[in-house]
Order: sequence, then C-alpha cells, then structure tokens
Amino acid sequence: MSDSDKAPIKTALFDLHVSQGGRMVDFAGYSLPVQFEGLMAEHQHTREVASLFDVSHMGQITVSGNDDLSTLSALETLFPANLKNLKPGGMRYTVLLNENGGIEDDLIVTRPAEGQAPNGTVFIVVNAARKDHDLAIMQAALGTQLDFKLHQEKSLLALQGPKAATVLANLCDAPHQLSF
Repeated sequence: MSDSDKAPIKTALFDLHVSQGGRMVDFAGYSLPVQFEGLMAEHQHTREVASLFDVSHMGQITVSGNDDLSTLSALETLFPANLKNLKPGGMRYTVLLNENGGIEDDLIVTRPAEGQAPNGTVFIVVNAARKDHDLAIMQAALGTQLDFKLHQEKSLLALQGPKAATVLANLCDAPHQLSF
C-alpha cells in the first residue's frame, strides 16, 4: 500500500469535529476540518476575534539532554537563534539549518516552565510535511548528545486572532506575557 492509499490519521478531536459539522479533508496525511459553517464567516471571525485550530498534524518533538543550558547550546548549532537566553516558559520562532547553512524548515522551540518537564528538556514544533525529515537532520547532527522523540500520540491546538489573549485569560493568569 502506498502512502497515497493510506487512510488519513484521525486526531483525538476527529469525532468532535464531525459532530460539529466539520467538513473533513486529508491534510498532510491527517483528517482535519477545512471548514464548519462557512469559510468566509470563519475567516472573518479569526481576523476579528479568535478561533481555535486543531494542529495535531504538526510534528511535536521532545528533546532531552543533561541540563537546560547544554541542550539549548547544542540546538543553537542547528537553529540561528539565541536559545540559551530563552526564559523558562518562553518560545522562539526560528529555522532549522542544514550543513550548508540553508534553511530546511521553520519551527518553534519552547523551553518548558519550571516544573513542567525534567531539566534539559526542550519542545520543538515543526511543520507536518517535514517532521520526519527535520527529525532526521536533528538526530544526525546531535543524536550523540541529545535524545529526540517524535510524538504521534499528542494533540496540539492553536488559538489565533486579535482577541486570543483575552480568550486565553480565562485559562491562565498572564497570557500577555507569552511571546515569541
């Protein structure tokens, strides 16, 4: 069976999407809703208020090393970003470079807040279509120093729109302090 013959993977929210009238499509090998009530109304709502998206198809990678500083320092050899100064709970948007300095993908690096993960742990989110490729580059370059785990079992949500911080304030104390 070729990749194109495989049934799309259902995210943990698949049944909820269907029950809410989601029109499901195959996106990067995952069954995801392309729309619910209508593209234009949903687009406008996101631009004016905020919308929640199931982005579980994205590549979620946990990186583990001896301690935060050594893990972040090692990752700086692949990502042109100052990761060592990333505060606990902070995120940084950056790119993955190949051995020639060319850009392979864009991604987000997160240093977990104190107590959320063992010391030396970093989370990376990469694009769905490039997750295996990106993981292979990271493992080839740093696999002797760091452990990498690609998670297929985790869900990921994205809250987007100008009022996202207001919506998020109902769930956490200081969403305005979250930044890239």
